[in-house]
Amino acid sequence: MIKNKMLIFLLIFVFILGSFSAVLGQELAETIKVIRNYVTILVNGEEVEVDNFLHNGTTYVPLRAISEILDKEVGWNQYSKDVTITDPYYDLDNLSDLLPSTKDYTWNYFGFAEYGHTMILNSIVDTSEMRTYTISGEVMDMSDGESNLDYSIDLEYVIEGNNLIQKVDSQIMLDSDVPEIILIKSPLIAGTYWNQTVETQNGETIILNSMISSVSIKENNIKEYTVIYEDPSSPYYEKRIIREGVGVISFEKLITLNGDSFPIGYQLYNPEDVDEATISLYFSDSNAEKVVKETRTIDVYNKEYAYYTLLELIKGPFTSNLYKTIPEETKVLNLILEDGILTIDFSKEFLENHWGGAAGESMTLNSLAATMTQFDTVKGIKILVEGQGDIIIEHILLDGIIYPDPTMIQN
Repeated sequence: MIKNKMLIFLLIFVFILGSFSAVLGQELAETIKVIRNYVTILVNGEEVEVDNFLHNGTTYVPLRAISEILDKEVGWNQYSKDVTITDPYYDLDNLSDLLPSTKDYTWNYFGFAEYGHTMILNSIVDTSEMRTYTISGEVMDMSDGESNLDYSIDLEYVIEGNNLIQKVDSQIMLDSDVPEIILIKSPLIAGTYWNQTVETQNGETIILNSMISSVSIKENNIKEYTVIYEDPSSPYYEKRIIREGVGVISFEKLITLNGDSFPIGYQLYNPEDVDEATISLYFSDSNAEKVVKETRTIDVYNKEYAYYTLLELIKGPFTSNLYKTIPEETKVLNLILEDGILTIDFSKEFLENHWGGAAGESMTLNSLAATMTQFDTVKGIKILVEGQGDIIIEHILLDGIIYPDPTMIQN
């Protein structure tokens, strides 16, 4: 404890309410002279090391530090700018409403690059001031048994205090970089904000600024909570949507590969919403003069026909005398359908791995246009690469809508 240091310095207050400055029309910062760590802090007779300063006869101490020493719960709402100080509480009623109430509940998820996993609720155990949901699962083996990886999932949801905590033990589950994380905390209102210090799978300690960014009401008055978790020292973030009675229905995080960052994730689906669909895919002929139809039967999740059709197109043809038209490792980042125009946002591999040549570029564009306009709602396509339009493959500028050319299509 530094006391009686009598160090006079300039302290610039950066108020947490600084975002109000534009509204108030003035800067909410002031330069003042203070005496730092002048006062010895005693709590119940015990000296504690807490930064403080003296200004105009008043001692200022950190609100959160003192409140936590006094065993109080400190809350902050980012939207209303309210600070709350309460006694610690066990919010079992509200937090348990976010999860299934009976064992054997099953979650099925699908996601980025045909990823999928299934989980089942094995038990719900109550102890003093804690409830634990024990869950097991398995990640879909996309290697068809050729991989030696462990595909199992062991997961727990723990309600402790006013926190819903997730603990994951899995070798390849597509989830948080953090094995243990507070998913959400009370009060369950938009703006509820908290910092959590967590350890990544690599053993690195980071801080995640976490917040319930929105609360929406769906059918039957079911609430869904969107929660954002951001690392202030890097671009890394996570986002979850948590639905009452179900738990996590959507997960997204930022990953970095080869120096480039992009979002990946998964979402919940109902097995009854998996459709078997017969689709038409158009690949280049051997002379790169026409695109030729190949028929294929696939599984489509949650009615996302365009997305799963594009994944098949990227895989390339099964017919020996046809040739692929989209470069390997290309990823579909986003799809937006508006007024009959399907905007496709590809990853950078669409450009970087393209073989070029005017004929090759023509096959790519005609392949995409012919394939995607098989759906009645799609009349033409527009191509972006990592959110950017007006791009050039090598010879062709992609600056407008691409419609199918009947003279280039062989059915």
